[in-house]
Amino acid sequence: MRHSGSVRIDKRPNRRHDPEIDSWVPKAAGRHGGLFLLAHARQAGLSQAQVQYRLRSGAWVPVAGAAYAPAGLLIGPFELAHAAMLTWPDGMIWGPSALRLWDPLLPLPEEPDVHVAVPHRRSRRPRLIPHCVRLSPAARSDHRQISIQEPTYALVTALGVLGFSEAEHVVAWMVARNMVDLKTFEEALLWSRGAPGAAQVQLLASRIRAHAASGLELDFSDLLHLHGIEGWEGNVPVRTASGRRVSADAYFRAERLAIFIDGRRYHSDRQTFEHDRSVQNGLVLAGELVLRFTYARIHEDPQGVIAEILAALETRARQSVIYCP
Repeated sequence: MRHSGSVRIDKRPNRRHDPEIDSWVPKAAGRHGGLFLLAHARQAGLSQAQVQYRLRSGAWVPVAGAAYAPAGLLIGPFELAHAAMLTWPDGMIWGPSALRLWDPLLPLPEEPDVHVAVPHRRSRRPRLIPHCVRLSPAARSDHRQISIQEPTYALVTALGVLGFSEAEHVVAWMVARNMVDLKTFEEALLWSRGAPGAAQVQLLASRIRAHAASGLELDFSDLLHLHGIEGWEGNVPVRTASGRRVSADAYFRAERLAIFIDGRRYHSDRQTFEHDRSVQNGLVLAGELVLRFTYARIHEDPQGVIAEILAALETRARQSVIYCP
């Protein structure tokens, strides 16, 4: 199976090999994604000289920590996780590395190393980063024979150790897709108090609670609450006339009013500009009323923004009286 970020390891020198020697690996490799320890080879009956021959010839190559693989094996996130478990059996794949395993599509930065939570301090090994941390019993899960941090706990951890812009991107992605279970998220937050990046986590947590994919959406949410405007939901999927699902930043379901917040960072390029207009047309044709507000409007003309929203709600209310039997 090919994974995002997979690389093929092939470090063999240009010389002839015995195919039987090249292809043999310890049986333990079958339980660990094709990876094994040199101790497994010795336990299988190979002599030290036979093991060294395979290393010198390049038939076996190091992967991460103490784990090895046959040359040519495709190495991706799951294989690296197996390498971590072989090296530190008492460890758990942690933070961003755990999130990547749970959902390879998440917009996480590419990292060559694996973050591993361990119960006791230990030195780094090649491509493995140990984190001696206190772990909630609820935080540990098993995924494809790998001990891994539960997804929501992994999210909280990742938000603290990633750079702010990277963490912000992850929050926007997950909020827009309603991927965060708020009850579990709050439990993970309580357990992680005092962990690295706690202040950053709390800042981003406020967006998740408000279903705001960005700081601008959170400002907009605060503006609505300040003026007592209720009855809306954040980041709600709405269907266009063609049946396509799009996410409205704020949606008044009863009034069928969809509001979109256009920050400069994600809505200024030509492709997004065209996409936004296509979405708006599709929603209008489906009978939705659409409003769009920019950063400048929300911060420089908040009263005008509120006035337009109230006018739209009043228009919808009048229409319901006129057209409903």
